[in-house]
Amino acid sequence: MKPPLRLGLCVASFALAAAASAQRPPPLPPGSWNIDWGERRCSLIRRSASPPPKYFALQIVPGRYRPDLRVVSRSWPHRALSDPARLTISFGPQGWTVPGSIEVERTHGGDAVVIFNASEDVREAFAAADSVRVARDGTTLLEMPLPGSGRALAALRECEESVMREWGIDAAAWAAVRTPPRGNLARFVTNNDYPASALRRHAQGTVVFRLHIDATGRVGDCAVVESSGDADLDATSCRVMRQRARLEPATGQDGSPIPVTFIGCITWRIFGG
Repeated sequence: MKPPLRLGLCVASFALAAAASAQRPPPLPPGSWNIDWGERRCSLIRRSASPPPKYFALQIVPGRYRPDLRVVSRSWPHRALSDPARLTISFGPQGWTVPGSIEVERTHGGDAVVIFNASEDVREAFAAADSVRVARDGTTLLEMPLPGSGRALAALRECEESVMREWGIDAAAWAAVRTPPRGNLARFVTNNDYPASALRRHAQGTVVFRLHIDATGRVGDCAVVESSGDADLDATSCRVMRQRARLEPATGQDGSPIPVTFIGCITWRIFGG
């Protein structure tokens, strides 16, 4: 029997979230926006100007449409994060609440309130925001100013478009999509797909691949753009996507289904032996 595995969508990792690392990342300068052109992601991070330090991060895997959003602090009220379902994240001054399921994770900078794969309209709301607010049952737990968010988002787009060009994606065509393809790619991969040779080597990693998805939602082509470091994991990821993946197709500005190039990521992890 194969050991328990973890197969999941690639999530943009956060510089402050490397809890397993023995080396802490250097502190960010307070009161300014920082762009991290890191591997497989573009991260926009701001540290609060006033103590205690708080962090806001908007992160994207270029070509994936949906960003991850984090608010991090060491000074949450006692047990305030014990029930993530009761938490909300919103942008001021409009009070727009970010849709999505909230999770809580431990980071070097403190506990983070996270929304993975937030809706596509988060970017527009963020560009008009002057603050971010985390609340529990409507009561404010944290509020942090976000001055210059529109200019910061433009810098994030520069990172995103640069990486997309490297990965063979037409940034103009990508921006013209009204709704991106929808569906969880991880559900097409099972434990039995883990290559036996990779298991013997205890090979693990994240594969980032470029998919061409036609107007019916079928995958017509798959190419690895960032390797896991293991050829068998890379090849298996694309083979499974070609054979099994079916998504709700993307739509153009008139609402009709259209073909599109899309970035997918699968993380292969082994738990147990």
